[in-house]
Amino acid sequence: MKPSALSRPNARKIDWKTKWIDIASITFDETKIIYEDYIGGKPKRVKLDTIDTTPFNPNHWRITLDKFAMNNSQLLYNKDFGKPTPNVFDEEHLLLNNINLDLEKLVIIDDTLTSKIHQLQATDRCGFQIKDLQANAKISPISSRLDNLLLVTNNSTIRDYYEMQY
Repeated sequence: MKPSALSRPNARKIDWKTKWIDIASITFDETKIIYEDYIGGKPKRVKLDTIDTTPFNPNHWRITLDKFAMNNSQLLYNKDFGKPTPNVFDEEHLLLNNINLDLEKLVIIDDTLTSKIHQLQATDRCGFQIKDLQANAKISPISSRLDNLLLVTNNSTIRDYYEMQY
């Protein structure tokens, strides 16, 4: 994989008073995203009586992005440094290759993200493939919803609607 290429974001508007960022498009080509969870130096987990409800957008910015694309990219996620089990999906050791993502009308208002997913394709190291994902997506602190869903994998097809509430 070559070094990633980022197209120059075309920001139409950045308004500090109204807290609005409006961008025409952003494209990433052959980008490698790495997230590793390190053990050393991390304090022991403190038991909390409540769920952390800190918003990720506490200042209530509005972000609008007409088009977001990611082409032939890769995502590596390691929760620990153990070895993943070969040929088995392992949510603690993800390696997604050949990621192609095409989003339109991505909007973030407060802590809710909405977008039209025209295409998502990816292949996990175990062989699981998302051959095609299309949907109207809404992700918020209380649920993730996919309307008008089409999800095609190398083993199945799911249509119409999917929602997780948490």
